[in-house]
Amino acid sequence: MIHKWKRAGLTLMMGAALTVAGGCQSVGGVDLGKALDQYVSQTSIEGKGSWNIELIPGKGTYRTDEEKAIAQLLGGLKLELTRMAVKDPRHASLEGTIRYREQAVPFTFQLDDQKYVLQLDGGQKPIIWDRAQEAENGLSLSMFSTLWPELAKHEHEFSTLLAKFAIKHAPNPSVLTVSQANESVNGETMNLQKVHVEVKGTELAELGKALLKSAVSDEEGMKELLGQLYDLFAPVLKEAYQKSLDEMKSEEEDGYVEIYEEMMSLYMAYLDNKTLTVEFLFTSLQQYAGKVLKELEQPEPAEDEFEDFEDYEYDEYGSEWDRLFTERFSLKADWSLDSSLNVRKSHVELELPLEDDEEQEPVIGLRIVGDTELWNHNRPVEVTAVSTTAGALQVGGEDGAEGVDVLANFKPGSAVYKLLKDDLHITRQTVTLFVNDEYGMYEYDSSHPYVTSDGVSMVPARFIAERFGAEVTWDEANQSVGIKDERSGAVIGLKLGEATAQLNGTEVTLVSAAVNRNGTTYVPLRFIAESFGAKVEWDEEAGLVTMTRE
Repeated sequence: MIHKWKRAGLTLMMGAALTVAGGCQSVGGVDLGKALDQYVSQTSIEGKGSWNIELIPGKGTYRTDEEKAIAQLLGGLKLELTRMAVKDPRHASLEGTIRYREQAVPFTFQLDDQKYVLQLDGGQKPIIWDRAQEAENGLSLSMFSTLWPELAKHEHEFSTLLAKFAIKHAPNPSVLTVSQANESVNGETMNLQKVHVEVKGTELAELGKALLKSAVSDEEGMKELLGQLYDLFAPVLKEAYQKSLDEMKSEEEDGYVEIYEEMMSLYMAYLDNKTLTVEFLFTSLQQYAGKVLKELEQPEPAEDEFEDFEDYEYDEYGSEWDRLFTERFSLKADWSLDSSLNVRKSHVELELPLEDDEEQEPVIGLRIVGDTELWNHNRPVEVTAVSTTAGALQVGGEDGAEGVDVLANFKPGSAVYKLLKDDLHITRQTVTLFVNDEYGMYEYDSSHPYVTSDGVSMVPARFIAERFGAEVTWDEANQSVGIKDERSGAVIGLKLGEATAQLNGTEVTLVSAAVNRNGTTYVPLRFIAESFGAKVEWDEEAGLVTMTRE
């Protein structure tokens, strides 16, 4: 289910990119290209709006109660924005209310080039995401940890350059009209020119091909774009490389320095030569665009047309993109422009297909409806700051708060507390072990359970405890294990060969003594699970045992 929503996000972004870029020729005396160019170039703005999500139901049933709960949550989701503020490309804020089911959660969200800050109603402290740390999680080289904050500073310039180039080459969709309309914007009645556009998925492929063909044939324009991107990013890349190299030298990592310099020498050869870089990128993009156009213009072969299974290349998102180009994808939008061609009001209706099998799937699509009103284009705008003077809860990254800590940040009984605990189960911990060892594969594996001759299931104490986040110590002299679980408050003492244990200072009798097996202390499954407040579920057919605690 979660993967489905991720794919929906990808589809939404692609659909939005194609449709927003579409419609760049003058219609009804309105220079749409200029209007879009102004829209992507604006540096500050203020406004308000709302967004609703509806699920398009199928005839199937939900596989789990949890899947049903998440669908019901998303299906009634509404975002009401009482104020949107963009001070400049790197500083913005949102204020409003998140509504779902019968709950309403006021919030304030602030972002800059270093962090995101979110204050939710019921939260004792605001939540912070470190943008640089988030990027570093997927990039290990020192160069990239230096690079990310600098690249983020050019995010707006980068997206503006790309958008302007796309706007220059984008064709108009077939349904595109302009009419006069009196509209209310922030309490003021204005005479605006309403641009109405409708796009079906069946038209998206043709619009995309037309845009791509026009773009790749514009050698001068594309090389100019690539040159601008080079001027924007080459100095940043060079500086980041030099900083990372200096760090390695200061840490006397001589062996790594030589390897790193050799590895980066080819990249630096391009970065030091703008003409070479632009020509290389232009040639590569032309080749890739040609391949994409060829695939778009040729229908996919039927399964029986594959001469060999190896000819088939699996694409995880292939079917999702295919759905985007069908009648089931639909966009209807109205953009109301003032005399300066600023977008003052918009209404968008978007339908996104998620699944094909209506008979088997409970949800086959999403319908998103949004309305916005905008003012103060390119004028001084101040963002709403979220105060962190009393502290904040850091999430994301290696040192970010765990689910339990996030939940503890909200007042019990608040809407967000109930959402996180009962619907999203962010504190749920699950440990699953394979018990069936018919062929003796796990006889010497210290992470798998086993069953004694008396039918008692024994599990590795350290393995289980650490996966529940508990601290484990070993006393060699006394041949004993100590376990401390902050979440449940359980303090456990076990000694090898003894059929008793200490639980929170009280002696407890075990159904089987703790034993050493392959250098690991094993204890009865039921004891360790119940000590942590976990429930035990057996799947005898699969030979699996699952311990879960909320």
